[in-house]
Amino acid sequence: MVVPQTMTDVWMTMLSQVSGAILFGVFIGNAINVVEEMDAARSAYRSKVAQVGFNVRIAMYLNVVKVCKQFMSCLLKTVSYSFKNTCLFVEYQLTCDAEY
Repeated sequence: MVVPQTMTDVWMTMLSQVSGAILFGVFIGNAINVVEEMDAARSAYRSKVAQVGFNVRIAMYLNVVKVCKQFMSCLLKTVSYSFKNTCLFVEYQLTCDAEY
């Protein structure tokens, strides 16, 4: 173990310890910042994926609603034709132009 002998040695030892502590703090701060930035990027990515998934579900729902409306209009045309021409519902097939 080396013990400082003069006042200059004491000051140099204190200066090196303080500068070492400051550099250690800067290193730890930078490491924490990098970890938080990676976490922020991950959460932003997950948010975008969730938003895309939500938009896909909405689009699928709207497509199902569109198909149901087309089917109902075709069904109503078939039923009205059956009543108007006094034929059984089974005799008249669904001939509407539904775009599925």
